[in-house]
Amino acid sequence: MMVITLGTTPKVKLDACSYCGGVWTDQSETNFLQQSDLAALPHTANTIRNPNSRLCPKDQTVLVRFRSESVPDDVTVFRCETCGGNWFPNGNLKRFKRAQSVKLSFFKTWHIPLPSAYAILLPIFLIVIITGGLFITVKSIQEQQQLESQARGLVGKPVVRTISPTEVYITFTTQKPVAASLTYWTTTLKNTVVVNAQPQTSHTVRLSALSPKTTYSYQITLDSVQTEIFTFTTK
Repeated sequence: MMVITLGTTPKVKLDACSYCGGVWTDQSETNFLQQSDLAALPHTANTIRNPNSRLCPKDQTVLVRFRSESVPDDVTVFRCETCGGNWFPNGNLKRFKRAQSVKLSFFKTWHIPLPSAYAILLPIFLIVIITGGLFITVKSIQEQQQLESQARGLVGKPVVRTISPTEVYITFTTQKPVAASLTYWTTTLKNTVVVNAQPQTSHTVRLSALSPKTTYSYQITLDSVQTEIFTFTTK
C-alpha cells in the first residue's frame, strides 16, 4: 500500500495498492473527493480474483460488501464495520465518484429534493465538522431546495386586478413578514419593482405603462428567494 494525497480543500490521504489498484479510504474521506482528483490514482492491470477474505488494513476486521442507495449496482465497495473505512477494488472508486457526480447534477438541475444527504454520500460513524468538498455541496443544494419550497409555500395565489388596459394591481399574502419585490416581462426585457422594502404579510403593487391585450409573466422575490412564475393578461 502507498499513500496518495489528493484534493485541495481539504487534502485527503488515501492508501492505494500498487499491485491491484484497489483504494482504501478512512470513513468520510470518500465524501471529500471530487471526481477530478482521481487522475493521480495508480493504473494497473493486475487483478486478484476471488480472495478468501478481505481484511481491514487498520484493525484486521473482515470487510463486508456495502450496499446502500448511494452505491450504484455496478460499483463494489467493501466496508469495515469496526472503523467505518471503505475498500474500493480497482476502478470502483472512479466509478463511484462519477456516478455520484451525475446523480448530484441530476438533483440540482431538476430541482428534485434530496431524500437525504446519504442518498449521495457514504455514511460515517462519527459526527464530524466538514469544511469543504462534496458534503458542503450536498448541504447547500438541500438548503436551497428548502428555501425554494418555503417560497412556494409563503405566497398565496396572487390576485391580479385590472384598472385599465395599461395598469394592474397585484396583491398577495405571505405566512410571515418578508420583504418583497416583483419582476415582470413579456419577452426578454425584465422590469423589477419593490413591493415592500420592510417585512410585511400583506403585499400590493401597482404596475403601469403596460401594453394592452398583452400577456405578462411575473415572479415574486421574498427575502432573496424566488417563487414560481405567474402570468396575467391586460385588457
